[in-house]
Amino acid sequence: MGSTLRADRRRVRGHVLRDHLRHLERTGGVGVRGATHAVMGITLGAAAAAPLGLPGPHLAAWTATTTVFALAPDLDTRRSIASRHAPVLSWAVRRTTGHRGWTHRASTVAVLLTIGTLMGVAIWTYTGEPAWWIGAASATGAAIHILGDALTRAGVPWRDGRITLTPLRADSDALNVAAVVVSTLICAAAWRTHLPTT
Repeated sequence: MGSTLRADRRRVRGHVLRDHLRHLERTGGVGVRGATHAVMGITLGAAAAAPLGLPGPHLAAWTATTTVFALAPDLDTRRSIASRHAPVLSWAVRRTTGHRGWTHRASTVAVLLTIGTLMGVAIWTYTGEPAWWIGAASATGAAIHILGDALTRAGVPWRDGRITLTPLRADSDALNVAAVVVSTLICAAAWRTHLPTT
C-alpha cells in the first residue's frame, strides 16, 4: 500500500513538473540562451583545461568539444541551436524525452565521461594519438550546460524533483550577461594561474 502511494505521488509530481516546464517554455522561462551556453562552453571549458597542459591542437579540440556538448543537451527541444544543426538527431532525442529530461541529468554526464574515455583510449591505442581527454571534455561540456540551466527558475532534474539556483527567468538579460561575464572571468583567472612565468 505504502509503495503504491509513493509511486502515485511520483507520477502526479512528474505530471505537474512537465506542465510547469511546458508553461515556462512557452513564456521564455526555460534554459539560458543558446549563445550563453556556447560562451560558457568555450570559457569554462578552456578554464577546465588550464591545469592539464594540453598542447595547442589538443587544447583547441578540447575547447571545441566542450562547446559542442555545452549545446548538445538542448537537442531535446526543436528551437535550440543544437537542434537546428542536427535536426534528425534532435527528432530522435525528442521521441524519448521532453525538454530537460534525461539529457539534463547528472547520470548523462557520467555516461558521456565513460563512453568518451573508452573512445579516447581506443584512439590512443590504435593511432598513438593521445585522446584520453575526449570523455572529460564531453562530460565537462554537458555539465556546463546543466549548470547554466540550473541558474534559471525552471531548474534541472534531480531525483524526483528539480534544482534551481536562482529565481530568474531564462530570458533575463541580467542572468545571461552575468553568466557570460563570470565564466569569462573564471577562464581568465584559471589561465593567469597556470600560464608559465618568464
